Amino acid sequence: MKLKHRFVVLLTLLVVAPLGIAFAQKGMGLTQFVKAEELRKSKKHLEAVAEYDKAIALEADNPAYYFNRGLSYSELKNPERAKESFLKTVALRKDFFKAYEMLARISDALKEYDQAAQYYDQAAEASADKSQKINYLGEAMMVMNKAGKYAEVPKYLAKAKAIDPENPDIAYFEARNQNNLGNHPAVIEAIIKVLANPKLQARPGNELAKYHYEIGLAYYKTQQYALAEPHLKKADFGTFKPKVVEMMPEYYLALANAYYKVFDISKAEEYLNQTLAMRANYREATDLAARLKDLRKDKTPAIKAAMDSIQKEKNETKKLQHYCSLCRYQIDASDFVGAAASAEECLRLNQKNIPFIFYKAIGLHRSGDLDKATFELDKITQIPNLDAETKAWFNFALGLMYRDAKNAQLAGTYLKKAMFGPYEHAARLEMRLLNKGKADELGPGDN
Repeated sequence: MKLKHRFVVLLTLLVVAPLGIAFAQKGMGLTQFVKAEELRKSKKHLEAVAEYDKAIALEADNPAYYFNRGLSYSELKNPERAKESFLKTVALRKDFFKAYEMLARISDALKEYDQAAQYYDQAAEASADKSQKINYLGEAMMVMNKAGKYAEVPKYLAKAKAIDPENPDIAYFEARNQNNLGNHPAVIEAIIKVLANPKLQARPGNELAKYHYEIGLAYYKTQQYALAEPHLKKADFGTFKPKVVEMMPEYYLALANAYYKVFDISKAEEYLNQTLAMRANYREATDLAARLKDLRKDKTPAIKAAMDSIQKEKNETKKLQHYCSLCRYQIDASDFVGAAASAEECLRLNQKNIPFIFYKAIGLHRSGDLDKATFELDKITQIPNLDAETKAWFNFALGLMYRDAKNAQLAGTYLKKAMFGPYEHAARLEMRLLNKGKADELGPGDN
């Protein structure tokens, strides 16, 4: 994400009550300040900045003028000038906690995490409101979590506990940090105690989601899946939703099925094993396990029988039908060269037989002919009125083919097209792996 865009996105999350006219000290710059406020509210920020400058020229010691000018610079996607204005604000008025908050958010957007945490700490010191102090210290902890500086969190926790030792939100921040440090048993113990608090139980479900998420994550990380699931279901709100999805057995089964459909059997088995570890009696998972077990059976006798039938058969149509059977056995046996050749023969019966065009493409790809494989698959995706799920299936296969060919651009193009129905989770996972190292690269259960 581009720097200025990150800055604007983060600022839009903040509801800032700008210092209005009632807060401005009456003086020589008031007329210009009033005009600047009208322009700002009309979203004419360039003109507003010009009027704030005039007000400042006449009355240089009024912090309200600098603060509101900073808001306009923020809207103009100019973090550097916004920061200058907010720094001048706190230079003139040390207890101007909203200016520290804005400075923290700018620093966060610029990935200056240590500085952001420091500004949140200063905002907490400047505010006279106890709950607001806790919120600012919580933001400082969140920034340190984002930066991976978990060892820095306890000092903010200590300050928060000194302000309000019984506040359950402090227990949440501590649990989050302990999960990041890998101390999952401590999280379980702490959150069980917090959730027993009658005052907390009176809160609506969406406010309790964060507590259930942390204890659910702790159970998940310690492979106590049966205990994790009920808490994760209660955490299924807002920003926790996508994280919860990736810690449920349905997610792993979707991955297993997607890889099974493109004949990546080792990955299918990996994700199926995870599914069954989480829910042993999951019927759809045991059905897939049976299919995979059958696929692993020795196909040599079936292949030999099909080849014998082809040799003996005099009827051309029936002979081609035997090639269709042979193709499936060869795919299952990982004889991809043979499968591609058999699929070619089978397609003489019907050039539009979509499953066998797919088998041919898989055989070509696995035997090293990427160009022909992608040509065949791409041709299928262009068929008019092809249903969305089938298109997603073939686009997912194309994405994996280009991934294997180290063509990240084309892999990404097709994986995005595959984000539909039963292939959505696997396509998203592959996209994250493709973009490994970016900000959105989080595995299941990561904070």
